[in-house]
Amino acid sequence: MTTEIERMTAMNLTNKLPNGAYILAIDYVAGVVLASTGRDYVTWQFGGNDLASTYWGHYFGNDILEAKADYKKRCDDQTGYGTLVK
Repeated sequence: MTTEIERMTAMNLTNKLPNGAYILAIDYVAGVVLASTGRDYVTWQFGGNDLASTYWGHYFGNDILEAKADYKKRCDDQTGYGTLVK
C-alpha cells in the first residue's frame, strides 16, 4: 500500500515546513496547516504567514480522516468558512 508521503514524493509534491513535516493542505487566511511528520498526521496553527511559527499541534497518528476533519474544523473556527481537502 502506498502512503500519502510516497505518492507526494513520486509526484514531486514535497513541500516541507521548516520543521521537516510535509504539507498536505494549508490555509493562509486561517493560519492552519495539515501535515505529515512521517509518523503522524498533524494540524498546526501558524502566525502571520510564517511557516516556522507552527504551534498548538493536534496529532492523529496514521488517521488521515480524523486529521482532515480537524483541519477543516480549525479552518472554519478561524475564518468562518472551510478549505476543501480532497
